[in-house]
Amino acid sequence: MTSVGSTIRSTVQFLNCSENITMNCTNFTNASSTSASFMSEEKESMWSTITRITLCCLVFILNLLGNTMVCIVVNRSRKLRSSRNYYYGLFLVNLSVADMTVAIFIMPFVLMFYETGKYPFGFYGSTAACKLIPTLSLMCQGASIYSLASLTLQRYIGIVYPLKARLTLFRVKLVLTLVWFFAFLNAFPLIIVSDGVPTPKYNQYSCDEYWPNGWLRFGYTLYLFLFEYLVPLAIICMTYTKMALVLCNREKEFEGIRSCTKKTK
Repeated sequence: MTSVGSTIRSTVQFLNCSENITMNCTNFTNASSTSASFMSEEKESMWSTITRITLCCLVFILNLLGNTMVCIVVNRSRKLRSSRNYYYGLFLVNLSVADMTVAIFIMPFVLMFYETGKYPFGFYGSTAACKLIPTLSLMCQGASIYSLASLTLQRYIGIVYPLKARLTLFRVKLVLTLVWFFAFLNAFPLIIVSDGVPTPKYNQYSCDEYWPNGWLRFGYTLYLFLFEYLVPLAIICMTYTKMALVLCNREKEFEGIRSCTKKTK
């Protein structure tokens, strides 16, 4: 009985030891796989970060170079500075300036925030910067969208109603003034609701919008979606569709006139 009891105790101890070894091996395997997956995620995050920064820098440089070239071409082109096409040149310059301001006031700060997770103006007195930068960003974005929509409408009038397409310098300046005025009007609420709040833990400021209630935030977001995206997009799509149809019909009319003149000859 003693030998049997000792044998049983030895077997139980062996099984417990085997179980501990198995659990340790399993834990080691899990830790290794977790470490490997973490390293792969870290490598993937590094490459995605490099790709994102490279693309943003490329878009930023192309934006500045392309729009600067547009301004130079308009300034040196006699055709665009003529009395017949000067309004088109002004619209192009205004659109280029709006696009460049979007690149300057939006891309660097948004990229800095997403890559570092910190507000770019994390210093004392950043409340003014918190109110200024988002307002300028949204205003420049709206000016770019409204400039493109107004340029599209002017092309539409020039093609569909060629006799009414002539604009005076006063009207062109009025349209461009209204473009920037409504762009500023759309962004003005951010001056009121944006505020920089100090975070003692990180000794920095965090910038956020502080609305009195959620309905006002939702209403403002819906307003921006409608009047800075959906309505301009609908105007651009409808006007270009109408222009394409008018040009196709005119081409058919010209072909009919040419065929008639050939038959008479």
